[in-house]
Amino acid sequence: KSSQTPSERVLSRVIDGYDANYRARREHEHLPKGVLPPNFLDVMMWAVLAGQHEVAELLWSKTKQPLRAAILAAQLCRRLSDDPAIRPDHEELRTCSAGYEALAVSLLDAVRESEDAFEVL
Repeated sequence: KSSQTPSERVLSRVIDGYDANYRARREHEHLPKGVLPPNFLDVMMWAVLAGQHEVAELLWSKTKQPLRAAILAAQLCRRLSDDPAIRPDHEELRTCSAGYEALAVSLLDAVRESEDAFEVL
């Protein structure tokens, strides 16, 4: 039996490296297997999966790692858009992917001091 919650299984399957994120969070927070409360990044990824990009962008502003969140959202949109049989809105997903990439670039452009850059990265 898997120690992952259903949410963990889905996000780990569609987002490269998300299972490592869950393992690290569980170890860092000393939580037993099968117990991992969602954070803003998890909920944001669900919003992206559901096509709720305005909600996802609002949640993005609440994440602890906004650069990472924007890159993951862009990657997820791109992956979903590659198979129009799964999602008929592939053009919208490509547009949203570019939008999340723009969020990441705007964060990098806003960083002026190296100390600030370390926190963003």
